[in-house]
Amino acid sequence: MFDSDFQDYMVVLDRLTVMVEEQPANLIQIADVIFKWIYLKLDEVANNTFTINVYDFLGVLFTVLISNNYLLSEAEFQMDFNEKLRETNIEKGVGLRVFTQK
Repeated sequence: MFDSDFQDYMVVLDRLTVMVEEQPANLIQIADVIFKWIYLKLDEVANNTFTINVYDFLGVLFTVLISNNYLLSEAEFQMDFNEKLRETNIEKGVGLRVFTQK
């Protein structure tokens, strides 16, 4: 998770995606750590493929959290992923839809 190679980060995202399907309860227990890791890595990594995969994963993660009535902590709520997305200059709609659905 904390290596300097973005390819390793892609492996982490793949494993987290598997956790969504196989161990959702465990994933929910570490959601705060996942949010913090993603927030830090979005600042650190300038690779568009990684960024797109992060936002795709966040969409899946939020679906799981919502279906389990997960309440964001104040620290999690303060993480502005929309702002991070705007900073990347990636096409609108790639991940923004995750955070603007009503």
